[in-house]
Amino acid sequence: MSDAPVTVTKLPNGILEMRFAEISRRAVDAFLKATTEPEDPTVSHILVDSRIGIQPVRYTFAKLRTLFKDQPALQSREAPFFVACILDDTIFSSVAINFVKTLNLKNIYFQFFGKDGYDDAIEWLLSQGDLVSTNESATN
Repeated sequence: MSDAPVTVTKLPNGILEMRFAEISRRAVDAFLKATTEPEDPTVSHILVDSRIGIQPVRYTFAKLRTLFKDQPALQSREAPFFVACILDDTIFSSVAINFVKTLNLKNIYFQFFGKDGYDDAIEWLLSQGDLVSTNESATN
């Protein structure tokens, strides 16, 4: 068992799953590092699984604001990028949605799901356009 605060797995369907294993600033930092320094830069569909609980809110929002300010290319991506977030608290989803709107992101689309919404999150991501599964990429 790993003590990593966030596990990153590329699923067979091509979705990159980032699963929080703890609630901490360390987990937020690991998540942001994995997001901005991906092993596979072609990934365009991410599942963020935070059913473990809500990460430190002010810290997370401050880090995200800084990230998008320091890396303007993230704000104005040409290729669409889809992020499904599974949260433990569905009420917090409305706060997260409003925060994302303040970032004025172009071509980055978020959808939030409750703690029982894993399958719905996967289905939404799969419905959002081109994915390259690891099985397909292994044969190409």
